[in-house]
Amino acid sequence: MSMTGPDLFPEWLSLLWVIVFAVLAIYSAQSLPAQTGPHRYHVGLSLIMSVSMGYMFLAMAVNWTVIPPLAWLVVFGSLSVAVVIFLVKQVLSTGQLPVAWVLSLVATISMIVMGDPDGLDVMRFIFFSILFAEVLGWLTGTLDLFFTRSVRIRPGKPSLTPRPVVPGSGLKVPVRVEVAVMSLGMSHMLFGQIV
Repeated sequence: MSMTGPDLFPEWLSLLWVIVFAVLAIYSAQSLPAQTGPHRYHVGLSLIMSVSMGYMFLAMAVNWTVIPPLAWLVVFGSLSVAVVIFLVKQVLSTGQLPVAWVLSLVATISMIVMGDPDGLDVMRFIFFSILFAEVLGWLTGTLDLFFTRSVRIRPGKPSLTPRPVVPGSGLKVPVRVEVAVMSLGMSHMLFGQIV
């Protein structure tokens, strides 16, 4: 199955997702200057994924491909490696694994899976399931509890420790909606590639 093409979704649905991801990209771009440190990179990653998802849905609606699958693999493979390096540095320096960045790693790997025209449907199903569970977690507020925390990895019993990953004590509703919609769009794309 191809990454793009009018056979995956009706044109109107693809165009609706293009609008949704454009709004998410604008939201991320507007909040980017206010962020510092790892937060800035996290929002930047969200911006890149919003633009990329919008591109994928637009490419389906108009039946063209500008970005070849290899370029897609290089971009999101590099981003995935960068997230892994960040996570390893965090574990080695603090002994903690930031949950928000683990979810970002899932998202960047999902982008690789959906960008691979010869990808395995079982991989698409695995990442569809993870992302759909994220949607439910965000909509119910369950993931809000974990998103702003880290998992302690050092010897002893693993535990969740409060470690803010985003400004404020918890996720604000627009951020929760943003990540829920992003996960929904990504899971919808993977589902379309499976069926």
